[in-house]
Amino acid sequence: MLKNKFDSVVFDVDSTLVKIEGLDFIAKKKGKGPEIEKITMDAMNGNILMEGAMKAKMEAIAPNYQELVDMGHAYIKNLTNGAREVVDILKQNGIKVWLITGNFQPAVGILAKHLKIDNGCVFSNIVYFDEQMNYKGFDQNNPLGKNGGKSQIIKKFKKEMKKVVFIGDGSTDAEAKNEVDLFIGFGGVVLRPKVQAIADIYLKDPNLKAILPFILG
Repeated sequence: MLKNKFDSVVFDVDSTLVKIEGLDFIAKKKGKGPEIEKITMDAMNGNILMEGAMKAKMEAIAPNYQELVDMGHAYIKNLTNGAREVVDILKQNGIKVWLITGNFQPAVGILAKHLKIDNGCVFSNIVYFDEQMNYKGFDQNNPLGKNGGKSQIIKKFKKEMKKVVFIGDGSTDAEAKNEVDLFIGFGGVVLRPKVQAIADIYLKDPNLKAILPFILG
């Protein structure tokens, strides 16, 4: 059997592993779609800082627990083409699969459970709720709500990840390039020229299976 090129594959979630932006999904249901979509676009294209974008979006939509559960189920319904098969193939080949995203629990956990990704390999942001499970705030000290946060997580777990490839669509993903062995920019959902310019490899194929030849030996 040929040896794998990599030991771990890290995925971003929104517009990479799934075809939607989760907070935009909630915003549309609350009649704030255009306002939030613009913030998302500016942040993912690197035009504004992630910290300010996240705070503005969360203050505007204030998602309660059930809305984040609904977002998790929307993730499952909107998996990127080939995503389920890719995760299964990677695991079958002994490659560890990780999720690192600036989005929130419980939505990210619902997606991870569906894809059978270990909880210990899932890193996301956290929302605080009151006794009625309404929005109270989010963890603004979590590095994943800021620029450079994904790099911090990968650096912290690099010994466990070993040789790692990271796949993502946005500027906060591209920031992690220097902490990984290969950064694949995924433009199959949204094309981002700034990310394309930085990526080691940039894929525009809408099917996530296009990553496999670069990962498997």
